[in-house]
Amino acid sequence: MCSITFRAPESEKETLEAIAAKYRVPSSYILRTLLKAQTRGLVSFRDYMETTEETASV
Repeated sequence: MCSITFRAPESEKETLEAIAAKYRVPSSYILRTLLKAQTRGLVSFRDYMETTEETASV
């Protein structure tokens, strides 16, 4: 288990929660999926790392 800290604007956090509720999965599952995509170079969190901070454990 590791702790991952990322930053996202408030509107992005709400969107993540809304997506998680829509598909009935935990928001941590979505974060893990996005982080896997980032390690493969498919998405980047660089733009989000300048705003608010949230910590998720995966």
